[in-house]
Amino acid sequence: MGPGIARSTDDGPRGFGPIRFRAGTAGCPRAGPDLPTGKVRGLVILRNFRWIRACLLAGAVLSASEVAAVEEPTSPARADAPSYFVILDQPADLGALLQKIRRPDVEVRRAEPGRPDHSASTPTPESPASAPWVVESIRIRGRVSGDAATITADLAIVTSGDGPNWVPIRLDGQRLIDAREGDRVLDLRMMPDARWQIELVGRGRHRVSVPFRCPLTTDPARESLAIEIPEALSTALELDFDRREPDLIVGANEVYGQSDLPDGKGARLSARLSPRSRVAVSWAVDAESGRRNPPILVAQGDIALDIDPEQMRTRSTWVIRCVRGMTRTLQVRVPDRDEVTEVRLDDQQVTPGTSGARYPGLLTIPLTDPLRPGGERRLVMTTRRPHARGDGNRIDFRGFPIVHAREQTGAIGVTQSPDLWIAPTAAQGLRRIVPTYLPRDLAERPGTSLAFEFLDQPFALALGVESSPPLIRARSRSAIRIGPEMARSETAIDLRWVRGRPFEVQLRLGPGLELTSVGPASMVEAWNLDGEGAVDRPRALTVRLAPSVRDQPRVTLQVEGSQRLPKQGPIRLGLCAPEASAAVSVSLGIEADRGVSVELDEEASRPASGDRPTFRVADAPSAPTTADVPEATPHALNLEAAGGPDLLPLRITRLPIALREETTLQARISRQSVELVQRTTLTVRHGAADWLSIRVPASAARWELRDREILERKPVSDAPDHSRIERIRLDRPIPDRAVLEFRWQVPIDPPLLSPAARELILDRITFPGAEAAPARVEGIPSDRNTLAN
Repeated sequence: MGPGIARSTDDGPRGFGPIRFRAGTAGCPRAGPDLPTGKVRGLVILRNFRWIRACLLAGAVLSASEVAAVEEPTSPARADAPSYFVILDQPADLGALLQKIRRPDVEVRRAEPGRPDHSASTPTPESPASAPWVVESIRIRGRVSGDAATITADLAIVTSGDGPNWVPIRLDGQRLIDAREGDRVLDLRMMPDARWQIELVGRGRHRVSVPFRCPLTTDPARESLAIEIPEALSTALELDFDRREPDLIVGANEVYGQSDLPDGKGARLSARLSPRSRVAVSWAVDAESGRRNPPILVAQGDIALDIDPEQMRTRSTWVIRCVRGMTRTLQVRVPDRDEVTEVRLDDQQVTPGTSGARYPGLLTIPLTDPLRPGGERRLVMTTRRPHARGDGNRIDFRGFPIVHAREQTGAIGVTQSPDLWIAPTAAQGLRRIVPTYLPRDLAERPGTSLAFEFLDQPFALALGVESSPPLIRARSRSAIRIGPEMARSETAIDLRWVRGRPFEVQLRLGPGLELTSVGPASMVEAWNLDGEGAVDRPRALTVRLAPSVRDQPRVTLQVEGSQRLPKQGPIRLGLCAPEASAAVSVSLGIEADRGVSVELDEEASRPASGDRPTFRVADAPSAPTTADVPEATPHALNLEAAGGPDLLPLRITRLPIALREETTLQARISRQSVELVQRTTLTVRHGAADWLSIRVPASAARWELRDREILERKPVSDAPDHSRIERIRLDRPIPDRAVLEFRWQVPIDPPLLSPAARELILDRITFPGAEAAPARVEGIPSDRNTLAN
């Protein structure tokens, strides 16, 4: 029904008197209590019969008064009262409507002067304004045992009249034996709505005790005790139990503690409650006590298996839902040989062995809040199990059964190490599926090779594990730059996985090669070099790949190294080569400085014998150059080889440096001196010149070099013509061609004061040992009075 309504009409001559309709607030009560049975039912029928007889007599009296009222002068007749329609949601609400009419929540009456209000003489039962009694306190005490509770309700009632007064004490639907005030037995009666009343005589406070036996209400999850009581200012509850009951709740969600009774007689619940019309106590059915059925759980899980040569790691994710009952723990059957490394419950980490008790074959995880019907928990568990290494190993996996779980479904994804071959040898209770059909969390794991579905646990899965090292196809490209004293190499190794997914790559370094760097950093997590001090045998270089590139089908590594060179003759250059690779090819590009000649040694040109590879000269450059030399620069030597060589036999010849000079001499002549400027174009072959030997004429006492800085200057010797030989070291070497400009001044003694002609001899700076071209001299007069030829 909708919100409560109330209607009243003025008193009139029609009918039996005032017409009053009263309706309650929203929320329909029950249609009416069931009539009591047995002896009490007979008393009720007898009372109803007396009430019907009284109604017939009252009707006859009222009819006579109506006839008399017609003869009296009356006011003009009023129009009939409007009709009201009450629409119910369903036929079952009719009883609730009648109950509201009989016991309204609101009553509205119009009071007219001079007309008495007959309804005032009949106060509504239980109305606080008209009731001459008040229930001060109520105390419910008793003991719960078996499927019922023996209860005593102690009430303190204050009456304001001498009585007798019939006081309602509720206890709806209970089977009362008697009610006592001290030793005196009080009269009891049940109202039509199954509410009890007691008769009290005398003014003041009355202490009443009502004993009764109340059955328990039981469902698969909880037991409860509910008692309807009158509202009182003080409400107390004291119940004894045979044992401590789990998850004890009063009302909707009021939790009170339990205290142990002496001599092991059980536990007691004591509580002071707020005023209420109903006391309800419920507690969970404890499966461990054996009194009730255990809880029923439903589990949905995903299990990820990761198998490597040494161990099997698992990560299982479970969503566990309670269907019936209540549990304070989750129990998972874990084999004894499995080590539980991590447990997370609802994204909160639980330390195994502290919060979770591990018994043989069983892991118990306590719950902070009990798991009740409709509740869910998310459990994540990781384990590890070592297994024997070697071929022919077998792994048996039966899952992780959850205790009390009727349904345990999920999927399994198996990820294998790249150097293992895993195949199922036996399966029971499983269905093999395509890995792409796995749930999203399992399908996104890289390298998943096997996938299964299970409908229950435990199941049986046997996996055969065999060694299967990864198969790699490699190609090596090396660029070697040979200088006067050092050979530097840069090697690019392209690796393609034919089978497996390696975590590490094994490389070999030839004797004499010193490792400089291994990269790039985005692909290499770490590297380790074994036998670093060995100079006469190859060394092993282990490169651990970064996790981001382990699943890529191709990886390119960059290895840089250097090696010292002898003065002259044959040399065995160390190379970087892949280890245990299939179909390896090598390309080499060798560049030599201008003063070094490189050729392939006779040993490298001989036919291959055993594991020694054969090098051949390539037609075109196939390897990249180093970073120092532009890519367009031609290689001095381009080689190719099959297999993975770690040594390259070469023969080195050092060529002497050859110089050629071309000089232009300019003379600026004045009356007192001649200023000379010498520009020499110096060409260097077979190397780079940083030290130069020069012959300085005797007339050049003080000279300077333009555009370059002299770092070091050493006198060598003096010639008979008073010239001197010096060695100078320039700030930067001359690798090919350079222009050197020398400047000095020669005094004229005596000065040119007369117009007579005079002969001047000018000399220049030369380079001993250099091929010299004829010098060209240009004379420039300094003024009009001076001529120069």
